[in-house]
Amino acid sequence: MNFKFATGLLVIFVALLGGGYYLSQKTAPSASVKPDAEVKAVIGTATYDWGTIGINNGDVEATFEIKNEGTAPLKLLNTSTSCACTEAQFTYEGATSSLYGMHTTSNDILEVSPGKTATLKAIYDPLFHGPSGTGPITRQVFVETNDPASPTLTFTLLAEVVEDVAEEVTISPQAQDLATVIYGDVAEATFSLVNNTQQVVNVTRVTTSCGCTTAKLDSEKLSAGSRTNISVAFDPAFHKDDTDLGDLTRTVFIETDHPEFAKLTADITANVIKK
Repeated sequence: MNFKFATGLLVIFVALLGGGYYLSQKTAPSASVKPDAEVKAVIGTATYDWGTIGINNGDVEATFEIKNEGTAPLKLLNTSTSCACTEAQFTYEGATSSLYGMHTTSNDILEVSPGKTATLKAIYDPLFHGPSGTGPITRQVFVETNDPASPTLTFTLLAEVVEDVAEEVTISPQAQDLATVIYGDVAEATFSLVNNTQQVVNVTRVTTSCGCTTAKLDSEKLSAGSRTNISVAFDPAFHKDDTDLGDLTRTVFIETDHPEFAKLTADITANVIKK
């Protein structure tokens, strides 16, 4: 046998062997857990709408909360996304997980103790698909659990991706439905304050329509083309009476030093009930 030919075969064999090992690592079997009737996974809103975003304006993020209202540890596993343009990551008690995506396989299992809450962050890259990625988009994040009543949690992300964003300051989305909120619980939502102008914008005042609702910004100074999160908390038991029961709307007011966008608003809606 020709020596060069034999050497080539050996190289190919080693490459295939190494490639097979790499492939086996990437296609490792998913983790599995037994359902536990003592576990209860509870989420607030399962949908986040970024509104209109520019394809060249960078990644956007959304956060969701998963609370364990059961008496046994809630296990979160096999987290994945519906598209390679989207990734997800957990934060729990100060620790941050790996990034999970459409093609990511991991045996990680996050255990959430009874009464505790894990935060799920979704990250979307509007430029991932290039110019063909413009238009309305829907992306999803999937999380498996050991809660037999909710074996898979699905979180939906919405946006309208455009080539050029109008020069304006906006709150996105304009409204969020918290669905059913139990009196005594505190419901949360996250909005984005987006500065698509060419100047620095400073937030001068943040107020709400009711003492039962609070709003806090991650940053009160937005450079040109940047955004910041607005964390909103709604406590229907704030007044210690029944004034915050039924179908409700609460409003967040944001004032800025931009003369054309001096006052902005966003709403949360909820149906508050007593157990």
